[in-house]
Amino acid sequence: MIAAISEGVHASWQRGMLLHYPLEGVQVSIIDGSYDLLASTPSAFRICALEAVGIAVKAAVPCLLEPMMSVEVRNMLISSYT
Repeated sequence: MIAAISEGVHASWQRGMLLHYPLEGVQVSIIDGSYDLLASTPSAFRICALEAVGIAVKAAVPCLLEPMMSVEVRNMLISSYT
């Protein structure tokens, strides 16, 4: 079931919460859990992980980061003034 939880967490990271951009710099720890022979399926754990990450991200108040770029501007005009 750990694999199903991991799939749900990674799916939520790729989908993102803000404008569907992927999440960066996030760590998830499983603290506790339980298992029921009838109700516990891999898809149930996957969906639970998706919901848990969504709730945690909303509570954390995430921000959208701007991309970092390097720009070089050259003036190609040659002045004829003397």
